[in-house]
Amino acid sequence: MKKILLFLLLSVSILSFGTESKQSILKLIKDVEKNPAAESSISKYEKIIDFSIETEDFEINLYPEFISLENDNTDQNTGKILLGSYLAGVLKNSLEKNTMPKTSDGIKQELKVYKILKKNRNIKSVFFEELINAE
Repeated sequence: MKKILLFLLLSVSILSFGTESKQSILKLIKDVEKNPAAESSISKYEKIIDFSIETEDFEINLYPEFISLENDNTDQNTGKILLGSYLAGVLKNSLEKNTMPKTSDGIKQELKVYKILKKNRNIKSVFFEELINAE
């Protein structure tokens, strides 16, 4: 899992927004915002991740610390939720307002989801703990 996620994080994903896929991805993003850490959101996050990898017009920067967790027992779904929430945060305004993606929007959304996962799954990330302490 860590190797796959690290590969996704270290690669630069290029984003393109087709008319139909733009609306369907925006709907998925709004759906996962309702219950971002739910198991039922994982398949939606997978589609958001796939969209970000397969499209071509915008760049999203990914950094390892965005999903670097200290727990060796963290499951693959937790990684998908964190990566998907980051990408959903980056993509939402870009899709709604046709603007450039912002890393800060992704980090804000991922931090929100991290706090939920921290309670429910007992995960820990130094990066996100530092952000929480800075709030």
